[in-house]
Amino acid sequence: MPRLVIIDGPDKGTIFEISGDTTIGRSSDNPIRLNHSQVSRVHARIIRRGDDFYVRDFDSRNGVFVNRQLVEQKKLAKGDLITIGNFTLVYEPNFIMRMTHNAQNGLILMPDSKESAEPHEKNLTEQIQLPAQETPSGELLTPEMVALKQLQTAHRHLQAVYKATSIAVSTLDESALCTQLVDLVIEEFHAERGALIFYSPEKKDFYAGTVKSGSEIPTNISISRTVLKRAVEKGMPFLSEDTLNDPHFDASRSLFLDKIRSFICTPINGKNAPIGALYIDTTDITRSFTKDDMELLKNIGNQAAIALENARLYARVHEEVAQLREKITDETRIVGESFKAKELIEKIAKIAPTDSTVLITGETGTGKELVAKSVHYQSQRSNRPFIAIDCSAIPVNLLESELFGHEKGAFTGAVKSKPGKFEIAHEGTLFLDEIGNLDASVQAKLLRAIEEKMFTRVGGVRIISSDVRIIAATNSDLQQAVKEKKFREDLFYRIAVVPVAVPSLRERIDDIPLLVEHFSLSASTRLGRKPPEFTDSAINAMKNHHWPGNIRELRNAVEYAIALASGNEITAEDLPAGVAGKREDNLLSGGIFKFDIPLTDAVKQVEKTYIEQALHKTKGVKSEVARILGVSRPTLDKKLKEYGLE
Repeated sequence: MPRLVIIDGPDKGTIFEISGDTTIGRSSDNPIRLNHSQVSRVHARIIRRGDDFYVRDFDSRNGVFVNRQLVEQKKLAKGDLITIGNFTLVYEPNFIMRMTHNAQNGLILMPDSKESAEPHEKNLTEQIQLPAQETPSGELLTPEMVALKQLQTAHRHLQAVYKATSIAVSTLDESALCTQLVDLVIEEFHAERGALIFYSPEKKDFYAGTVKSGSEIPTNISISRTVLKRAVEKGMPFLSEDTLNDPHFDASRSLFLDKIRSFICTPINGKNAPIGALYIDTTDITRSFTKDDMELLKNIGNQAAIALENARLYARVHEEVAQLREKITDETRIVGESFKAKELIEKIAKIAPTDSTVLITGETGTGKELVAKSVHYQSQRSNRPFIAIDCSAIPVNLLESELFGHEKGAFTGAVKSKPGKFEIAHEGTLFLDEIGNLDASVQAKLLRAIEEKMFTRVGGVRIISSDVRIIAATNSDLQQAVKEKKFREDLFYRIAVVPVAVPSLRERIDDIPLLVEHFSLSASTRLGRKPPEFTDSAINAMKNHHWPGNIRELRNAVEYAIALASGNEITAEDLPAGVAGKREDNLLSGGIFKFDIPLTDAVKQVEKTYIEQALHKTKGVKSEVARILGVSRPTLDKKLKEYGLE
């Protein structure tokens, strides 16, 4: 099907397929709409006669031009240029058009042809030779003049490469880099137009990076696909000093080549694969690029390759950092909608930006380190390290070295100097888990480091400054430890500036469904499975469990169930024995009661628990449950609805 392609004017690059008679104009009723004030409402018609197509002026105000000639009607031939208003269209183009990111400038890729399939090797391989020994007037040059010209050429080369290097090290944005490099080559070579064209090794195709002209007027650049392929795939520059007399380009193609006088195309070769090409051209009949120009553009292309690879590496790293930050945000999110959970989330949001020292208290497994990370990643130190150290897991004789580092020879085995956690966490956050287990000798040095932000390594004399935010955590009663002289009182008050109490799982039972969903998704993703559905029986069993290990125990129970489950449903029977264990022998066991609630609520709690156990024992057979409970079926249904056990 014939095509019309806009190659100049608004909507450049738009393709229209024509199968029969159609109209062109400003009105939206036209199948080919050219929306501009210089275009009449119905400006022209495309008329089909057999296999031929004609363009006819429809009494327009500004006329129709074909190949720059005003026409009333004309039979269209492949490659004809149709000008309507400020639009230029090509009929049945034998090229591919690629637009730049700003959609103003275009790259026209010319097809391979017999004439251009095998370019002269001298244009590809000839090296720079000595300057001509005669001036244009025929005057002989002296050796001194030749040497001076060589020095001037070398100086020009150095300046241009220096400018390219300056661009390469000044920006890591690929788009800005391309624009600056193209501006540079246009200026340095006094070219009319320049382009940086990218190459996709996977698709073996080209696309426009930056296309510019010496003026601010939007432009297209026509380039032979063969020239680009030879430059990129063979890594060899291509120079045409005079396209009109170059046997590679026949006269019929001069229109598409924009009547270019001379051009250079040089590859941009990456470390492991081609990146693309740099291109410059001119239509000035008094200007012709030289082999010297080709060599210089090649050197600039080498600098461009390094710069573009660095920019792409930076972009990949930047994207990976963004993904990691998103992952960290998800991993440090406090999951829950209960009153206790919301209270904790609000407190973290308030204290995170303050830079105050924080003491986190709570039972084992409540997620104290998660709270510490959440504080850090919501603080102004989020871009700096979060360093955690478990004070209870390191022997006393090594703990001081772990915290403050040591110098070479400070003790047996210290074969080299080593920085401590305080140094590593500089400008970040240092999380001291189980701080209640610190030895008294380490407590004194820790207090000084926190107060003065200075310390010395073990075996060292040099005072080291370190700016860290301290977040400490413990599951013990530090105030009692202070009374018993096991923990320094001054250190306690120094770390307990902002106390944060993390609730146990028993205090946030209503969050269990959300926590189960969160842990299920995480475990299933890690195991490469679809997240299963936890049935009401499983959720109820988990709600009734005492959870001495808190959230850590819940997470382990979920992972256990998913790992051993045979289907897409998790029932109470799939849970660990301790979680799904029977409880009918003693309803008060396991701490399921809250003794600060009214008696009526306690009665309901017992009733609900008893019904749940009956459902579990009968595997949900309601008639059996009603028999065990000694109630009618309607009464049972009412109770099930009341307690959400349907």
